[in-house]
Amino acid sequence: MKTLIVFFLIMSESLMCGKNYNDGFKIYLYDKGEKKEILPGSAVRSELPGILSEMFFNVNSEMRLYVDTERTESIKKEYKTVEIIFDEEVSFKTKARGSYKFNRLMIPLSGDLAYDRKEHRIIFLTGNPEYSGSPLVSNCDELTIQKLLKIVDN
Repeated sequence: MKTLIVFFLIMSESLMCGKNYNDGFKIYLYDKGEKKEILPGSAVRSELPGILSEMFFNVNSEMRLYVDTERTESIKKEYKTVEIIFDEEVSFKTKARGSYKFNRLMIPLSGDLAYDRKEHRIIFLTGNPEYSGSPLVSNCDELTIQKLLKIVDN
């Protein structure tokens, strides 16, 4: 397992099309309308792109649901969610669905789009620059989900 983690950390630069985003993003946690900026240390900031790359690599479907900017704002006001806003457009590769380009990413942590621990499923909403489209579904392991939650819930 340790080898797999090291592999994803090393590969995160190539999975994101050769760019380094360690300092090019901001992380926000919304909890029922309350917005809090997450200010992780440099070690965590360098780890986050690898975590996101691993999660995105396992995107295997889109939900049959259209989510627009209005819906994402209501998710921020009513539930707990994490939002990552990149300074510039990023591109993440998936194993089964090609690449996705966006400059903002939302991961609901509660509500009807929240991650599902039993199925190891996490939902991504992407925006470029506004959120719109169908949520992406990723099946990833519990360890990866726990790493993300540790970053945003501290």
